[in-house]
Amino acid sequence: MNVFAYLRQEPCSPRRIRTPRIQDLYHASLVCRQWNNLAAHICYRQIQFYNVQSVFNFHQLLQDSPHVRKMVKKLVFPARLGRICPDELLDAFEGIINLVESLHKLNITFRCVEEINYDEDISEFVHVIPMEEGRHGNLHDLTVYGPGATLGRFPAGMTAHFVHLKILSLQGVFLSEPVLADTTRPLPKLYSFTAFMGNAAIMMDDWLLSCPKLGHVAVTGRQRGGFPVGADEPPMKVLVHGKLNYVCLSGLREKSMGRWLASCESVRALGFGWDLFSVCDASMFHPDLYQVLVEISLKDEVSLDIFERSLGEDPSYDHLTVTLWQRNKSFEHIEGALKQLCAELEVTLVIDDRSRYREHDELPSSSSRGQVFTDGLSEELQTWEMAKT
Repeated sequence: MNVFAYLRQEPCSPRRIRTPRIQDLYHASLVCRQWNNLAAHICYRQIQFYNVQSVFNFHQLLQDSPHVRKMVKKLVFPARLGRICPDELLDAFEGIINLVESLHKLNITFRCVEEINYDEDISEFVHVIPMEEGRHGNLHDLTVYGPGATLGRFPAGMTAHFVHLKILSLQGVFLSEPVLADTTRPLPKLYSFTAFMGNAAIMMDDWLLSCPKLGHVAVTGRQRGGFPVGADEPPMKVLVHGKLNYVCLSGLREKSMGRWLASCESVRALGFGWDLFSVCDASMFHPDLYQVLVEISLKDEVSLDIFERSLGEDPSYDHLTVTLWQRNKSFEHIEGALKQLCAELEVTLVIDDRSRYREHDELPSSSSRGQVFTDGLSEELQTWEMAKT
């Protein structure tokens, strides 16, 4: 097994190691039966679907080849942020999830986990992800994509059965009511929570406070309902509760930033999009802060003045990490001056230029990734397939 784990690893950056290529594993699997068995465990460990048709194909494979079911540990289903998943595709998701034996990671649409109200007295869960004891009980990483502005209820049953969940990410999920610690038990091992768009961050603030291991919270994109706006009031109570060590904020209202940041005593690393970092100054940071991370995109107008204001004359933090997802000309103009500034202030500067090696990352061929396949699909599925996010 170890032979395959190290096939053709090539460093594509000082911080990343390229994973084994599927083509390498495929060729190795043809050597003999024993090599085939070993390679299959790696090939089927994580399944990522890049188009609708591949979901139905894999569902059929699991029915025809039962030995594959126990190999699958991670499923990344296709999702369309803001669009409701068609019933036909939902049925295929359900079939796959019920055939595989024990998942560790799952990316899925909200329709697979939301609680449905049939009337005032009766409610039940959509059992696409089995909620009974023992099924996928080792799931530790769950990403859920919302259907847009449609409101749903957080599945309290999930917290009862996925007790090993460590990472929860809600993308564009809109909840109809707050999730309260009194009615929804905490996840005892939850360490990382991410909310993108939607209103989950607002609705789950009280419940997040009850999760004893929570240490990482990321909130990106505008949250419907709005955060409290004011220099002294934090967007979420959990941010200043005193147990988080990493907080990442991006895409919120600029007025959400203020002096409340200085009360985040336990936070050692603060992450920002350029939009929010540009309105921060040195007085907003707690003296015990260790690191600030800033993400810069293609269209951000970067200036040295912003960095100078954040660092101040006596910086609160010792490390500054700048991540470039795409080349940014305005940053290139001030990069040399920023390095000099950090050197003078004795702040360690790390520039994580991911744009330089992004194109070298190992990706599936165009025949399986990025290409839209609509032959043989119903009109509803074709529409959903064409709406790639």
